[in-house]
Amino acid sequence: WFNQIIQRWLLAKVNAEVATIYATGEFDDVGAGETTITLYNHQVVDQAGFFVAGTSKTAMTKSVAADGVASVHTGVFTGLTKGVKYFFQFRPTKVAEEKYTARSGIYYHVQAA
Repeated sequence: WFNQIIQRWLLAKVNAEVATIYATGEFDDVGAGETTITLYNHQVVDQAGFFVAGTSKTAMTKSVAADGVASVHTGVFTGLTKGVKYFFQFRPTKVAEEKYTARSGIYYHVQAA
């Protein structure tokens, strides 16, 4: 993942363009079995996408659409179990220049409620 980000960032720099990097994931347990994840990018244009989640990095089988506004993406997962560690990732769906966009890193969160 890190090498992919660096490669795409350098490619964008060489072409005098800006690459998108997703970072700073935040979690909020809003209710029993429900968590909101918010992720930021430094672009000012909205990039459509979705969040995936699961109990391991290799089995992220739940997905929800990300509500996106300029540089902020939010998704709400329901049906989560208290005390279980979940892994989350943002994945862009379609962008004008695929070569400059990568998935976010993988974040984890233990469901508190």
